[in-house]
Amino acid sequence: MQLLQESMSHNFFHNDADILHSQDSGALALLVDSPASRTPAKRSSLPTSLGLGSYKQLSVSLDPNQAALWWCARHQGVPCFTQALLDEIKSVRQVARKLLRDRQPGEPAAVKFLVGCSDFRGVFSLGGDLSHFKHCITTRDAEALRAYAYACVEAMYENVFGFAQPIITIGVIEGDA
Repeated sequence: MQLLQESMSHNFFHNDADILHSQDSGALALLVDSPASRTPAKRSSLPTSLGLGSYKQLSVSLDPNQAALWWCARHQGVPCFTQALLDEIKSVRQVARKLLRDRQPGEPAAVKFLVGCSDFRGVFSLGGDLSHFKHCITTRDAEALRAYAYACVEAMYENVFGFAQPIITIGVIEGDA
């Protein structure tokens, strides 16, 4: 909760936002009114020294002033969690770990917040990849379905528990309920 208060005191988000906080897990969700409210004042692309390939499912940026690593899903088709999207989100978590691990003693954390959002207007995600489910069931590919299920559980578990790092994960949720 202290980091949440710190983020709000530093005007991490430009507009007022309703905050949902789970006391049990520490997970956060922000309810915002418009896409503009999710845009920090200044972001930079990630350093090339991190050895990253290009992302196809995500746009990724770092807001060094707010110590926030942003990922925004660029849904291609139905806004759902495909295996490719899950793989790229996992890569972003690895970037956050690297940024924390590589800092010098006494240096402030490069990342305090991991913020996820969607570029699909009005929808964060519709959930699981139903076309993948159908394909796995039709072809009786239990292993692929199991691998997808584990990837989904791992993504949620790591987000809820800050992937064993001193990071708060934030989901920016837009649209009508």
